Amino acid sequence: MKNKPKHTAGPWVVTDNGQIKAEAIVRMGFSDYVCRMPYASKAEAAEMPRSVNDARLISAAPELLEACIKAEKALASLLKNDTAIDMLRAAIAKAEGK
Repeated sequence: MKNKPKHTAGPWVVTDNGQIKAEAIVRMGFSDYVCRMPYASKAEAAEMPRSVNDARLISAAPELLEACIKAEKALASLLKNDTAIDMLRAAIAKAEGK
């Protein structure tokens, strides 16, 4: 990516208590996290499947953004005016805060 990300670098992982941390932070043993979903244990997570699914989606955000950027570049060379490209560009811009 040409622009350095303004977000915490991925990959991100979900801990047992709903914290979403950068994998590097987990390996170093730090307690900082990117965000936290509203569950405090595996037992509570079992009662809140929507929160667990949201946490998984959020944790995939850095990889999703990178994939979208690469897909947009590949598609742009093939298709000039396509709704899918416009959607990708809008999603990338939103993720990058533009």
